[in-house]
Amino acid sequence: MRQDVIVIIGGSKSQEGLVGSARALGYNTAVFDIRPDAPSGRMSEMFFPITTHNPGLIIEKLQQIEKRAKIAGVVCYSSDLQALTSASIIASAFNLTFPKRELLEVIFNKGQVLKLFSESDIPVPSFLETNDLVEARNFIDRSGSPIIVKPSGSNGGAKGVFLVSKEQIDNVFLTTKRLSGNRKVIVQKFIIGIEYNVSGLVHNNVLSFLPTIRKYTLGKKFGFTHSRYEVTGIQNMNQINRYSLEQTFRKSLKVIHANNYFFNMDVIFTKGNLFVVDFGILLDSKVDRLFSYSGINVYEALLNTLTGKKSFLYNLNPETEIFLKFMYAKKGGRLVINKNFREQNLLVEWNKKPDEAVKKPDSLKDSLGWIITNDKNGTNFDKLERKLFKVV
Repeated sequence: MRQDVIVIIGGSKSQEGLVGSARALGYNTAVFDIRPDAPSGRMSEMFFPITTHNPGLIIEKLQQIEKRAKIAGVVCYSSDLQALTSASIIASAFNLTFPKRELLEVIFNKGQVLKLFSESDIPVPSFLETNDLVEARNFIDRSGSPIIVKPSGSNGGAKGVFLVSKEQIDNVFLTTKRLSGNRKVIVQKFIIGIEYNVSGLVHNNVLSFLPTIRKYTLGKKFGFTHSRYEVTGIQNMNQINRYSLEQTFRKSLKVIHANNYFFNMDVIFTKGNLFVVDFGILLDSKVDRLFSYSGINVYEALLNTLTGKKSFLYNLNPETEIFLKFMYAKKGGRLVINKNFREQNLLVEWNKKPDEAVKKPDSLKDSLGWIITNDKNGTNFDKLERKLFKVV
């Protein structure tokens, strides 16, 4: 073996783009995942069934590989904090570029992020981080209801987000507290408005913006789970709002000390005012697939950042329109997929397998899959879903 090696922490389907892009850039790949049938592991030149939560064992294996090949970079495209932390530890052991553990710990502590933003005059809806139910009730008395209730400490992935009244707070507070990694809960004023997701790649403290996304959710009944994304061009956002969005994102990155990875932020515009409602590492869920379909190779750009090479993010034409629609079951049952379905101008990817048990959504993890297209007007999503699958 003579080719340099890219180490990929996690072998899920989400990492397949990294394997393919690393190979296109001339690297071999070494994938680590406890599951013997990990999809990305099957694509890789080297696969090791080692848990992503054991950086010490992974380092031992890489030290053996290093005797015959150079370890060029470490990457992890997962919302799992422990997997990302392992990648950070491994990168440090080999003097490679990756976000530091301290940065990851801040980003996954939603209460700390809100406090940093609030102290830095970055607009966020009024909030309280607490482990005390009485304090939560008092916050509702001051702010009015309904309010958002969500975990403060997150390990990544979709977890309980509830919109509640004062009468509902007792049961929801205890449930959310159990979900929180630090046993604290965020209660926050509910903001109604238009939601956008802004994201970009930070390379050596230089930000490259990706297209801004209009974001829709399933609403209160389904815990504000993702419904669809629309990239419909900057003509749908006035110049003042766009400037406010971009400047707020730049300031947020600076406050967090975010560097050398993808980062994203959710904002809501209401009555001309902007409020930041979330901030995270990586891109929002499946946004990498959306941009890849549009021709932006986000995986190659990330790999170049982590290996110390110049990163290129090719901007979309401002008039470009791209849409992603998540698919969900309307009832519980078994998933039946139409394997014979074929249609141009769209991409269909599945999160669930044929005959797998499915149910109405509680979170994004319950999505059956997603549809990506650049032809919204010619795409009747409801009709298309009826052709694609049924639940029996």
